[in-house]
Amino acid sequence: MAVTLLCAYAGALLVISRLAVRNGTGAGTFFVNDRASSASGVAMSLVVSCVGASATMGMAGLAFTIGTPAFWWLGAGAGGLVLLSLFIARRVRETGAFTMPEMINTLLGRRTRLLVSAVIVIAWTAILAAQFVALSKLLGALLGWGDGLSLGLGFVLVAVHTLGGQAAVIRADRLQFYILVAGLVTLVAWLTWTNPGWLPATRLEVVNAEFSTGDLFRYIFVVGGNYFVCPMLFGRLLSAESASAARRGGLMAAVGLALAGALIVAVGLGCRGLVPDGTAADAILTTAVNTVLPGWLAPLLLLVLVSAVVSSADSCLVTSATVLSYDLLGRHGK
Repeated sequence: MAVTLLCAYAGALLVISRLAVRNGTGAGTFFVNDRASSASGVAMSLVVSCVGASATMGMAGLAFTIGTPAFWWLGAGAGGLVLLSLFIARRVRETGAFTMPEMINTLLGRRTRLLVSAVIVIAWTAILAAQFVALSKLLGALLGWGDGLSLGLGFVLVAVHTLGGQAAVIRADRLQFYILVAGLVTLVAWLTWTNPGWLPATRLEVVNAEFSTGDLFRYIFVVGGNYFVCPMLFGRLLSAESASAARRGGLMAAVGLALAGALIVAVGLGCRGLVPDGTAADAILTTAVNTVLPGWLAPLLLLVLVSAVVSSADSCLVTSATVLSYDLLGRHGK
């Protein structure tokens, strides 16, 4: 079952990528999807780009440990996305730029553009490396392969469909969005049916003994700030069909991000009483897969996690590749 699911998933990504390339191969297609993304397309792409390995495995583990305040992992990001959408999304789209560094060039000059571009490429390459490590572990668990083969497969899975640039990634993100939502809803439903006591035992808290007010403000300013100014998110806004679509897509994504956060928190809380206390936070979901979930659900959850990592990794890859090509090497395409 695991191999069949993965082959179907990889095949769908490949078809989506080929269709994107067939529809256009110019710079506009690669960098900004020909500025043809609808508000819903922008929203779905933003959500799945933000919900990667850390926001699934890490956030579920945090919820298992500290309870509902774990929501602020994505909740703060949703708040930052609201501010981005309300105050600067229109202006970002109206610049007609291909990248965030190009916008900086207009304000601060070429030297600053090159410096910012270099920082983005280095930082996003490091983030991408972490995504590949997480992806290789998930593929190894799904297929029973060693680290080397799993890493190679993960690279192919991400790199091949990203060859179509922003156009391929945004189209693929629709599929990734449906997989994410369906998988999380299914998992929460199964956990609630198997372990119904988690829901009445849950206390809705903004902060608690394990998550202080200081932690809350740190999440709001640090995490939320990263969502307010982010080259990856700017790339999605620049791909919108209009300034209005960019703004609406960002607001819709903020709602989607908050709902995804609530579902992931529910997953972590639902694992209480099923996964042994003392399990490492980042191992809660993998422990549930190995010891709790039935045979039909375990590979489905692993595929959801694979999809979450792929949807974040391809966004990191296309962001760094775009900035490297367009801003640092000056290759503007056709």
